[in-house]
Amino acid sequence: MYGIKEGIINSIFQSISSLTGTGFSTVSFINWNSFGLLILTLLMIFGGMMDSTSSGLKLYRIYIAFELVLNQIKSFSNLVEQLFIWKFTREFPVKDRC
Repeated sequence: MYGIKEGIINSIFQSISSLTGTGFSTVSFINWNSFGLLILTLLMIFGGMMDSTSSGLKLYRIYIAFELVLNQIKSFSNLVEQLFIWKFTREFPVKDRC
């Protein structure tokens, strides 16, 4: 479809366009394979990092989502531990309150 020179130029242009969120396109995405579309999608998501005005996913939102998932896992493991203790002692452990 394209020669090597045109392919490299188009790939660089599409990558920069995806990173910056401008939305410019010089090629049709119909004939692209899944891997190429995945790379462009990841570039669009991570293109708008912390202080960018781009329309990507902000790094701070990724951090908040990661912390929420970790807190949920920790609370679930704490509940499992308390239920395990209750199974053998028939009393819930009381944590010291400060």
